[in-house]
Amino acid sequence: MEHFTYDNTFNEHSFSPLGLLVYRSAVCEGISKFVKIVLDYLGVECMLVSGKATNNTIQRTELHMWNIVKISGNPYHLDVTFDMSLRTRMKRYDYFNLSDSEIEKDHIITSNAPKCIKSGKDYYSANSLVVFDFKEMRGLIKNQLKSGKRHLIFKLNNDELNSRTDIVEEIIKIAIQQFQRLYIRSVSVEVSYNPSQYIYEIKFT
Repeated sequence: MEHFTYDNTFNEHSFSPLGLLVYRSAVCEGISKFVKIVLDYLGVECMLVSGKATNNTIQRTELHMWNIVKISGNPYHLDVTFDMSLRTRMKRYDYFNLSDSEIEKDHIITSNAPKCIKSGKDYYSANSLVVFDFKEMRGLIKNQLKSGKRHLIFKLNNDELNSRTDIVEEIIKIAIQQFQRLYIRSVSVEVSYNPSQYIYEIKFT
């Protein structure tokens, strides 16, 4: 979906898969319908889900549509629209294979949908990008820096730490410390984050 954009013009094609296929732009309804067409073709069971969701950028709850997919017999939430809106220079998978409890942090389901109970199949868990405390965070940042990465991302699964008002400042401090221990030079760090899903993106410059 990296070649598509969200359509803020809300034209006649915005709510249809044709918006993406022809104009490379659509709103959540068109995006979700397009995802269903592609996954149906690939043999992945997929359905549309309607409800509401909170846009963290403007802090407003709006009508929304996304998908539920079934993987190995288990249903999971998939919101491609939200991941597209989060994308910077990195592809984002914050809303990839989420359970009900995970998606409900910023989504409200209003349509009939199967219960998505199973967790631990999200992108960050599947790729060992989940940390539970500062010690694990230091280790993950250090290992990714050693592998040559200068743009990295992880999920912090710790409600107490995520509720701290200085959590971003603390992550910046840890990131700079780990960088300077490896390369012994100054560096600038930018941190952006998804406050609902506790995903933190770090960029070293």
